[in-house]
Amino acid sequence: LFATQYTYEEDSFDDQYDKDATFPRVYYKINTDKDLVIDEEGKYIVLNDSERNTLSSQSGQTITLKNATFTGSTEAFDLGTYRNASYNNYNTVLTNVNILNVTVTNGVGNRYDKMSPVVYGYGKTEFNNCVIKGAKNTADGYTAYDIGVPNKSVCTINGGEYGSIYLWSHAKATINNAKVDRIDSAANKEGKIGKLVIGSGTTVGVINLTDPDYTPVLTIEEGATVGKIVYKGVEYTVEEWNNR
Repeated sequence: LFATQYTYEEDSFDDQYDKDATFPRVYYKINTDKDLVIDEEGKYIVLNDSERNTLSSQSGQTITLKNATFTGSTEAFDLGTYRNASYNNYNTVLTNVNILNVTVTNGVGNRYDKMSPVVYGYGKTEFNNCVIKGAKNTADGYTAYDIGVPNKSVCTINGGEYGSIYLWSHAKATINNAKVDRIDSAANKEGKIGKLVIGSGTTVGVINLTDPDYTPVLTIEEGATVGKIVYKGVEYTVEEWNNR
């Protein structure tokens, strides 16, 4: 069983979207008991600012969303749902999806950090050649992120461009052949699966290791480039970090 609700607009001239056009507000509400593929075929979609968008399954089915560009504002764009901290049985794949300059209204906390992610990646998520950047928020005192990876969740990124990513203490992310401006990670060895892996071909501007009380778990593979790593107020190059 699943439900969707969304609308979109196309221009009459060569199917090219008018940057000055006013697009209708839309949202997703999906909870499926079957594998599901949503191909938006290049549509430009404006998110509804009063709704929390959700792509979730009932018992581990895979939802694939592809070929879409999203903007607008939303409470959040959930891949999976929270379900009382038992949310590791979700599988969501985004392929050729752009989520650009979205304003979010939510705010959550993780120990010392206060975050407002646009996309929450619960369970297992995979991003393939996506562009997700430009996050903004309305929650006072919270930092906007394009992607948040909550506890007990595993995120894999293959290609594309990303503005900012946040990892909770018990989260794992592997990033391959992608460009990321900033990663703030609280992932640590006390956090069971907590780990950040920067794979070959990936470029990251800055990695902030945000939890000063636990040992961070960070792997930077050969062929990856990281501008700087910041931990407890000290800046490191990759070589300095590996040899500290």
